Amino acid sequence: MITFIYSVLPVLMLGATAYWARGGRAARTPGAWSMVLFIGCFAVAFGTYSPLGHGLAEAIASHFAHVVSNSATLAAGAAVMSFLLVLNAGVQNARRRMRPRLAALAATVTVMVITFLLTPPSGRWAEDVGGHHVEPLTMTVYSITYSVYLSFAVADCLVQTWIHARTAPRTSLRVGLRMTALGCLLTLTYTAYKIYDAIATFTDTGGSRHYARCTSAITPIGCAMGVTVPALAVLLILIGLTMPVIVWKLRQVQRVRWERQAIEDLDPLWAAIVDAVPHVVLTLDGGSQTSDYQLHRRVIEISDGILSTFGHRSPQVSSRAKREIPLDTRDRAARVEAAVLLDALDGRRTGRPEEFEPAPLAAGTTERDSDLRAEVEWLRSVAKALRSTGRPEPQGSVR
Repeated sequence: MITFIYSVLPVLMLGATAYWARGGRAARTPGAWSMVLFIGCFAVAFGTYSPLGHGLAEAIASHFAHVVSNSATLAAGAAVMSFLLVLNAGVQNARRRMRPRLAALAATVTVMVITFLLTPPSGRWAEDVGGHHVEPLTMTVYSITYSVYLSFAVADCLVQTWIHARTAPRTSLRVGLRMTALGCLLTLTYTAYKIYDAIATFTDTGGSRHYARCTSAITPIGCAMGVTVPALAVLLILIGLTMPVIVWKLRQVQRVRWERQAIEDLDPLWAAIVDAVPHVVLTLDGGSQTSDYQLHRRVIEISDGILSTFGHRSPQVSSRAKREIPLDTRDRAARVEAAVLLDALDGRRTGRPEEFEPAPLAAGTTERDSDLRAEVEWLRSVAKALRSTGRPEPQGSVR
């Protein structure tokens, strides 16, 4: 189970790292490179526990995998601090506030490397299953230095996460940040245990290194606190910070799909209007041609066309349509509007005199003014009703 966790997690993290580093045509989100470093560092940290990563590190020096893992973990903590500071304080303020944190990181890693090199290989994280092992002072300093900086970094992340979670505009972001906060709490539990374990092992009064090797993810207690808890913490932080972005991307894809379908559905209505009042077509300005822009433009042109033919809206056509369309018809209002609008377009095209008292615009027109989605859905229902009349599409429409 332990081997599985530490073999799969690095692969997942490398995939997430590639996703964040991939970029695209759009400008990068502020803090994107911090996320790349965060996930990449944790991929390295957990990769040293896999058989392949551990073997590569141990080929350099005995127990060197611990140094690589711990250093990468601290770098990941600094990276996530940077990401959250960007969210809460902006890029410039985040850079200024990260300078002392990076200096502290460099000092911590330096102390860790020096104490590691000063410790004989036999005293580095030695395991003594049958008896006792008193840890050298250098390794105690190593463990406490590592745990104290990690505690500071995680506590800082917890504060920044909680601040942003209270004001986050999207539900997925609030959920993700609270999940990250939970991961930070688990990490603080891990660092507190590490400090206790270092002191207890140095004084020979306890410590997880007096236990046998891990038999499962939760036994003995040293495995639960030293292996499973940090793995769960990293997983929660990784999901918490990545999930909101993925959800946002999926919603963007869904929105673009809806916009393109809406443009296609509105085409018959737009063509009929442009055939009668071609001046409503907006001049091309060479700007963005995204689906969002095109849909806004189409709705504006259709709305302008409806207003341009207001004087030709026949009350008699409206009354006749209301009589002929059953009250229980689901799209009754849209079908009535389609009938009135088609007649008004004919009147505008043929030069028919305007009505003394034109039929009013469809109910809810004013309420939909500030709601694009509601207006689009209404116009789609009118376009659908127009298609159901079997009227051929105007041949002189401007496209």
